[in-house]
Amino acid sequence: MGNNHANPTSRMAISAMAEHMKITKAEMLELRDACLAYTVTGEGGDPTLSTICRRDFHKAMSKADVPKTDREILDGLFTMWDKVGEDRADTMMFMTGISPLASVLDIKTKLRFAFEIYDIDRSEALTPGDMEAIFAAINATASYLGDAVMTS
Repeated sequence: MGNNHANPTSRMAISAMAEHMKITKAEMLELRDACLAYTVTGEGGDPTLSTICRRDFHKAMSKADVPKTDREILDGLFTMWDKVGEDRADTMMFMTGISPLASVLDIKTKLRFAFEIYDIDRSEALTPGDMEAIFAAINATASYLGDAVMTS
């Protein structure tokens, strides 16, 4: 039962990728903030339609000093999050989805950090809908990396 960390063949790709990457939690938070600065809000000012374009994502990675070795991986994940091929991704869902890559620790630590990434106003109050969105974002990234995913 549970994740067997002793057997490398049973490791999830998202955890293996996190071990390979050099981005820290502080850099990931900085990247989130830089991405939010470039975010465009959708029609009618609807915050649920907030997206970032690939060009601005690259600028945000530079601004946040994301290690160069990680930029290609994050750009590839950006491509996976670009749902309609317009070089755009939902900023917060993307950032929340990639947040586990900044931690090599246990799932509890990864989830706490995902909550921190999502909680931009630092209220520490997440709704059930927020938690569902966080799990969906992590699940999407895991699926893009070929990991087994949660189903409802």
